[in-house]
Amino acid sequence: MNSWISRNLFYRPIYSFRGERVNYFMRQVRDFHSMSAAQMQDVQWRKLFALLEYVGAHNPYYRTLFRTGGISVNAITSYADFARIPILTKDALRQEISNMRSEGPWKVAPRKTSGSTGVPLHFVKDRVASAYNDALMYEVYGWHGVRMGDRQSRFWGLPLDQTARLKWQAKDLLLNRKRFNSFIISAEYSISYFHTLQRFRPKFVYGYPSAICEFASHAEQQGLHVRDLRIPVIITTGEMLFPAQREQLETMFACTVANEYGSTENGIIAFPCRQGGMHLMNHNLYIEVLDPVTNAPVSPGEKGVVVVTELHSYAFPFVRYRLGDMVVPSSDACPCGLPLPVIESIEGRVSDMILAADGSKVAGPIINYTMTKGVRRFKAIQESQLLIRILVEPGPGFSLSELDVIRERWHALLGAGVTVDIQVVESIPADPSGKLRAFESRLRP
Repeated sequence: MNSWISRNLFYRPIYSFRGERVNYFMRQVRDFHSMSAAQMQDVQWRKLFALLEYVGAHNPYYRTLFRTGGISVNAITSYADFARIPILTKDALRQEISNMRSEGPWKVAPRKTSGSTGVPLHFVKDRVASAYNDALMYEVYGWHGVRMGDRQSRFWGLPLDQTARLKWQAKDLLLNRKRFNSFIISAEYSISYFHTLQRFRPKFVYGYPSAICEFASHAEQQGLHVRDLRIPVIITTGEMLFPAQREQLETMFACTVANEYGSTENGIIAFPCRQGGMHLMNHNLYIEVLDPVTNAPVSPGEKGVVVVTELHSYAFPFVRYRLGDMVVPSSDACPCGLPLPVIESIEGRVSDMILAADGSKVAGPIINYTMTKGVRRFKAIQESQLLIRILVEPGPGFSLSELDVIRERWHALLGAGVTVDIQVVESIPADPSGKLRAFESRLRP
């Protein structure tokens, strides 16, 4: 589909129908980029104060939190005052989920995380927050020549449920996307998808770096050169992008690789400009990088855990929300001249590929779909090509019969020859980074 047609006959009418003022917020983001660092900080602080005023009055969770903690929003005039607000962990958010929605006639849409940290999170997003997230996305993608409605090759998952799968396929058609189902990767599928892209001619590739690398490797092994697709830019997301993967993609595709760092809950957190600087999205977020033990801000060059406050999410607020990812902030200014702060590196977001019995590979996030409702937390460990060990923390209503269901799903995914060893445990330990990955591969690279 022509990009102009997609942008003006599908994207913009859909946003208008949903009441999301994406174009208006795109202008706001563009104006923000033209400001000095001091002006940016002033706008960010005013947005933060307005959010705190609102949630303190209209959100059951924060209203109670501020009252019991003796926190007066009007008395918050510095970071030290703001830091008195307790950090919101994912466990605390789940426990207080019934109190997290603000009062009022908010129009919201349900959202769910992929469960890459072991437990999917269900929440809602209001129209303003959704629109601002998308507006910010289009503006920073524009740094690399990508516009709303451009043809997209998407390396992402598809639901196992047939009805949900058909819904997403219809959505891809309307939004000018050709999807590579990254849950199942094979040489045959990669060859077929290569020829699809030859006809489709996408403006950019978006998705998991592991899946894109696997596709490119399969194509090249069959004598199909992905650089012939002439794709200008690859935007990787959802996993940590390793240097070897970046080198592979840049070499094979002969194009720019832009690594997006974000979360399902809060949108893009950091994005690279053309000079490569990973700029923090201070127009939409108040971002702290804290020592994981003391919760004190780390110095530039030191590793810390990311804590975000989303400045436009009023219906379901995220105030001082601890993501669990580790980053290293930088004191250096980016040579591009944009005064947004930058980070040196990102750690802790790895979703390894799972090796099936026949040698094909599937993306780690699919394990979220192999679990049953009685499982509170889980982790799968691939010890060998024919052995998967799964740790399961039982939740309310858990039954041992669910283990047979989980085992059957894994056999359907990886082959009957794979041994699926499921162990019920009281608790699953976190990784050294502080994040609980849902999948870990112990195979040699």
